[in-house]
Amino acid sequence: MHLKICNMNYTTYSRKIKKIHTLIQQESTGSPAELANHLGMPTSRLESLIGFMKDVLQAPIAYDRVRETYFYTAKGTFIMMFVKEGDLLTAD
Repeated sequence: MHLKICNMNYTTYSRKIKKIHTLIQQESTGSPAELANHLGMPTSRLESLIGFMKDVLQAPIAYDRVRETYFYTAKGTFIMMFVKEGDLLTAD
């Protein structure tokens, strides 16, 4: 069984999120159209994926129109894996 999200299977979806995350951390995404082209997807699908990252994954993503890049408004990272109870490290 394959999980489909935004018409992508989970592996593709996960890779896209990791790539977007890396580019956002570097503040080098370019415009939405440039980022979508770089990822090989339509801008509308990118916007859906960014929306998912913001709304569901609670990523604090904003866009700077002057610098033409997405950026995080707070420091953090994604953990997209199963973590057994008690194994998760917390940052104080």
